[in-house]
Amino acid sequence: MTRQNTNSSPVPVLPRTYRPFLFAAIAYLFVVQVALCVMSVRPALEGHADFRTFYCDGYLVRTGRATQLYDYEVQKQVQNALVSPSDVALPSDHPAYEALLFVPFSVPSYRVGYFLFIIFDAALLVISAWLMRPYLTGLTAIWPLLPFALFLLFFPAGIALMQGQNSIVLLALYSGAFVAIVEGNDFLAGCLLGLALMKFQIALPVAVLYLIWRRWRMIAGFALSGFVVLITSIWLVGLHGMVTHARFLLGAVNGLATSGDQSRNGIFPRAMPNLRGMLFSLGSAHLPNSWLQAGIAGVSLFVLWWTARRGKITSPGSAFALAIVCALVVSYHLQLHDLVLLIVPIAVWLDRACQTSIAGESVTAAALPGLFFVQPIYLFLTTHGLLSLLSLPILALLFLWPESER
Repeated sequence: MTRQNTNSSPVPVLPRTYRPFLFAAIAYLFVVQVALCVMSVRPALEGHADFRTFYCDGYLVRTGRATQLYDYEVQKQVQNALVSPSDVALPSDHPAYEALLFVPFSVPSYRVGYFLFIIFDAALLVISAWLMRPYLTGLTAIWPLLPFALFLLFFPAGIALMQGQNSIVLLALYSGAFVAIVEGNDFLAGCLLGLALMKFQIALPVAVLYLIWRRWRMIAGFALSGFVVLITSIWLVGLHGMVTHARFLLGAVNGLATSGDQSRNGIFPRAMPNLRGMLFSLGSAHLPNSWLQAGIAGVSLFVLWWTARRGKITSPGSAFALAIVCALVVSYHLQLHDLVLLIVPIAVWLDRACQTSIAGESVTAAALPGLFFVQPIYLFLTTHGLLSLLSLPILALLFLWPESER
């Protein structure tokens, strides 16, 4: 099947008067991204990074102790022995099959494994941009390397790199799914989405939207790979481990009333750039937990319903990008580094903006997604504990998504 973004008409090019500003912005983003990496490496090597958990998960699987993945005391003992001493452990709260990814990185020392995973993540960033580049003709018309710059210089991508997080692995899976959907291969897209269940709180809303849209081949692929993921996780930790994991997740939902509870579980709702984070920040001091949870569920279902209706009038690639935005904002658990997935819908939006024939319209259309590249916003919100406010521009991106697509 031919690519659906192919357009016989010439692609408008950004006027030369705007190009110095574009390249200055790219240079600025590069400097800040490098500075972030330099400042973050030392704490990460000392064990203050999420890779601490993933490294030890891989070690437990490699040494035949996978059934202990969700044992907090074992996690604490292994992390203290292999990484660095700490009074608390970073608990493993992802599906067990994900630990297989980190087995090879657990063979060398923690520090070597950390640097190897950074290289792996950086390669996946480049691959993700390479996969989507043929479908971003508006961006490549401005500068052939612009898609790569967007992916590599997006601030959440730097956070994910330095934390040794799996968010960039997810980005590669979602980028591949985008390409598969545009090419008409819904089954492959569903299989890739199923592999992304390592963060099921993001993958499931996307699957629900495609279920509502009756894209059965997509759902079939998702069900198949999801079944493989489930069987693999059971094989690793057993049914008892699956039950322990489920109990931890349920406890994390209802057991976050105090800062001590949040520190013990490693979950901080006020730092989540989604609906849950915003509503928790506004209502946790005034509403009973049951009312708060009901409010979060109600608002999330409304946003999901609204997105389902919008998806009927968009092209396949745009609908998938819209689904990603919706899934991020309604996901029950979201961290700053997970926003790296936003680069897919942002790239789609910016590509459309670049193909508008009027320069002023193009610049105006790029303003909203451009906000996500203003790095001081992230630093300010992080410093003042206001990361949940990032849900507002994400909601704006969702509700203002353009209707006319190529």
